[in-house]
Amino acid sequence: MVLHANEAFACGWFPADCLDLASFKLLPVRPSDSPTNSACYVARRGLSAVMANEKFDQSVTIIVDPAGGREAIGDAAACLDFLLRRWRGKRSDKHRAAIQACTDVNSGRRPASFARKAFIAAAREAAILVTP
Repeated sequence: MVLHANEAFACGWFPADCLDLASFKLLPVRPSDSPTNSACYVARRGLSAVMANEKFDQSVTIIVDPAGGREAIGDAAACLDFLLRRWRGKRSDKHRAAIQACTDVNSGRRPASFARKAFIAAAREAAILVTP
């Protein structure tokens, strides 16, 4: 259920009155207040309330510059940022699949592990993967 035309997205599990559109945060709701919800989660702009801030089980370490600098990617939002803005490798099918996987995770359609696996495949193909 889309609650705000700009970017706010909340899962249909949450009643519309528990969303503060000014800050894009879901407000606490007691179980007696809502039969469909026992707790609301803080949601970032554009993310499903259920999947917001979901971290990878284990971060993925990659090489980010020719000098050997490394970075740990810990969630789908950071992964997508890297893929879209700082990717220096070939824009292959695995790269595009990783972008789609991160987008699916950020919109709440897939678990974080899905994006992690796709990102590892793209990073391995680009020879920038450090962690197995």
